[in-house]
Amino acid sequence: MIEALEERTEFTVDEVFTPSSPAISCYVPRDRKTNDKVVNALNTRGKQIVVYGHTGSGKTTLLLNKLNEVYDNHVTSNCMKTTTVDGLLLDAFSQICHFFESERSITERSGRDLFIETTFKEIKAGIKLAASSDTSTKLTRLVPPQLNAQNLAKLLGSKGLCWVIEDFHKVEESEKQKLSQIMKIFMDCGSEYPYVKIIALGAVHTARQVVEYDDEMRNRVSEIEIQLMSEQEILEIIITGEKRLNIEFTSGIKK
Repeated sequence: MIEALEERTEFTVDEVFTPSSPAISCYVPRDRKTNDKVVNALNTRGKQIVVYGHTGSGKTTLLLNKLNEVYDNHVTSNCMKTTTVDGLLLDAFSQICHFFESERSITERSGRDLFIETTFKEIKAGIKLAASSDTSTKLTRLVPPQLNAQNLAKLLGSKGLCWVIEDFHKVEESEKQKLSQIMKIFMDCGSEYPYVKIIALGAVHTARQVVEYDDEMRNRVSEIEIQLMSEQEILEIIITGEKRLNIEFTSGIKK
């Protein structure tokens, strides 16, 4: 990603300065301690992750850029107040579909691969059945029984994916407790799929306000706080933007 950006010679302003979306072309690494903590957590087998900090601190930007160093791809689900864990499971599975359907080969498959494919087909059929049960008077989407946390972890793990859940602090407390149990299941699946994990992001003061997990999981969940950017880090963004756009700001404008 970085090498490709360096090869480009032209950028638009909205690509470089992105106050309302994650920075890619004008990404500036955070302090080494924070960067290392994120990468180490991503590389630790079975470790689940909770990233928290103030809105605008750069949580998503940092995570997306570091994910590229460890994973080829990932699944992202977004939350609002009405979001439920069941809804998140459905959303994650829907996004996994194209990872399976885009790959067709005649190579010999192992028993585990055949099991994964069979599980995928069963869940996909259940999703279609649930979708067809929606009515115009009451829109209700039921989660197929096959789409449980364990099967989701296996499906993600078989494709080398991790699951990013944005703004999980917005959901109800009962749903936070449910995600805690799902994290436990993902940890247990780590022995078979080392890098399958959940990364929950939330704009709050502590990791426990994002996910209500048990004390027994404390050492198996990496709590990463992202501080607001320093003046020097913000200045680095402006300087990088100058290079991308081939312009120069006066010191007064920078300040």
